[in-house]
Amino acid sequence: MSHTPRVDLPPTRMMLASLLVFGLAACGGGGDQQSGASTTDTTAADTTTTSTTPGSTAAPMDSGSMAAGAALSDAQIAGVLSASDSAEINPSQLAMQKAQNAQVRAFAQQMVKDHGMLEDSLHAMAQQQNMTPATSPLSSQVQTAAQATMQSLQGASGAAFDRAYMDAMVQSHQMALNAVDTQLLPAAQNPQLKTALQQKVRPAVASHLQHAQQIQGSLGH
Repeated sequence: MSHTPRVDLPPTRMMLASLLVFGLAACGGGGDQQSGASTTDTTAADTTTTSTTPGSTAAPMDSGSMAAGAALSDAQIAGVLSASDSAEINPSQLAMQKAQNAQVRAFAQQMVKDHGMLEDSLHAMAQQQNMTPATSPLSSQVQTAAQATMQSLQGASGAAFDRAYMDAMVQSHQMALNAVDTQLLPAAQNPQLKTALQQKVRPAVASHLQHAQQIQGSLGH
């Protein structure tokens, strides 16, 4: 996730790797989601992500642990953004094939669309600026969590898959939002990068999170 000029960020092409993640060029495509989510105050939010429901196959992720560590460079921030972006795309592609619930399938399609647009935009900007995103403990953590989620979702089916996928989406977007607030925004030095984090990335992630929470609640457990 009036017309706001797009601010591009440098990306990285990673295995599966987090968006989530996020919603730079894509945030404009999330217009069907409640805009009020962009003002959600999560700076002081509980850093423990929504726990996985008994019987769910989604891998639990502790977003609180992402607040630790040394300040990231701009190149490392770009790496985290792309890792988070990919972590939303891959499970969502799987959900487009396996989800039974119509809301879940629609959400998955929106995630693939939004984060795919972002990845293309980031790749173009990276070429323009000759910037190579760098890895960091944070981006590695995002990748590890995303791999675990993919493995668990591949073994789920039916209504259990739908619940597990939405649990994973809530967890990954909360993790991404916490990272933006506690690490990415405070560390960003590049003006374009900081502006994009404030005006594009954070509102999009918050909107996706709220939408995911709404669907998660409607599924029951």
